[in-house]
Amino acid sequence: SEHCQTEDLEIEKSKLAREIREREKAEEEMRKALVAAQELNKLQSQSLTRLFHEYRTPLAVILTSSELLKRYGSDLSKDKKQNYLERIQAGVKQMEQLAQKVLTFNQAQVGELPFNPELLDVGDLCHQWVEEQRLLVGDRYTLNFSTQGVQTCANLDPELLHHIFTNLFSNALNYSPKFSLISIYLFGREDEIILQVQDQGIGIPPAEQQRLFSPFFRASNVSTRSGTGIGLSIVKKCVDLHGGKIVIESQVNQGTIVTVTLPLNYQSR
Repeated sequence: SEHCQTEDLEIEKSKLAREIREREKAEEEMRKALVAAQELNKLQSQSLTRLFHEYRTPLAVILTSSELLKRYGSDLSKDKKQNYLERIQAGVKQMEQLAQKVLTFNQAQVGELPFNPELLDVGDLCHQWVEEQRLLVGDRYTLNFSTQGVQTCANLDPELLHHIFTNLFSNALNYSPKFSLISIYLFGREDEIILQVQDQGIGIPPAEQQRLFSPFFRASNVSTRSGTGIGLSIVKKCVDLHGGKIVIESQVNQGTIVTVTLPLNYQSR
């Protein structure tokens, strides 16, 4: 009887110890979740603040240019008027792009980003987009675009492909010094299309590279450069919807290479 009581006591002790370990584990997981939630809230708040400032910049240009036209329009030369009108148009376009980025991000977050692939000549599209960017950046940067391979046609969603291109190019531009080289390469293979964007910018610290696709995250070395921290999360979602993959190689102060690989005929499930 005494032996049985001892066994029962040991069982109870073991059970109690297990319950304590499970409770401590649950408390630790809850603590980690709380810290992660607090960090996410902080990143969201910082992102909203940056977004607000990014909206203010083109808005200020639009208001200033329109006010000058209103007050001194009759005294301005034709070229001066044209310059102010172009600044207004550029400001409106910048605000429109920001609004579209936020809308796309929200759709991606709730799983409502449309996926409508169609047969595209990716080479022609990328060439068109590069030439548009070349006009915008002028002589502030050198843009290089080249294609390799005979197959540049693929069943891809044109809107999602445009999101991929514009966000990657925007990052390369934003984090590169003026007058540096930005290279865009398109490789056509038998069963896939590879888009690669390479810059000579500030690079990304190695310890932070695994967090690049997290919404609102920005590397510690971006300083005061503009950005919302949502661009790469949009790119990742667009790539995933195509059944593709994205790889980022980067070294601090030496530049970044982003490689996106998309299958030619992916059928989403």
